[in-house]
Amino acid sequence: ACDAITRRGAAFIALHRNRRFADAQGRCSPSVGAIVEAIAYATQAEPIVIGKPSEAYFRQALDDLSLPAESVMVVSDDPLSDLAGAKRMGMQAAFVLSGKYRDASVTESIAQPERPDVVVATIGELLATGAVTI
Repeated sequence: ACDAITRRGAAFIALHRNRRFADAQGRCSPSVGAIVEAIAYATQAEPIVIGKPSEAYFRQALDDLSLPAESVMVVSDDPLSDLAGAKRMGMQAAFVLSGKYRDASVTESIAQPERPDVVVATIGELLATGAVTI
């Protein structure tokens, strides 16, 4: 990838920049973002991110659904990337603790405007609050 970017002028495209992921036992491992950052550092090139949390990704979803941002709630187990991007687009955000992050304190490092609107243990709990309808 580094050679293609620096010597051949290839586009540097990344799906996302997630820092880490957790396996079924909750053990943390580096995610795609760690590799993206290594390539960016080595090449001094900035990647084009085409997945969450890029504005283009969320804009396409809103356009495809013909919905205004304020009427959409994005639900994710990653408040650091997925939900911050949704909040920047004007969408509501729900953080579920049943996935990658099991502790709500992870949101303390996020700027206030990008913090999730709702934190729940499971999607079922989110539905039970009445904040979301399907």
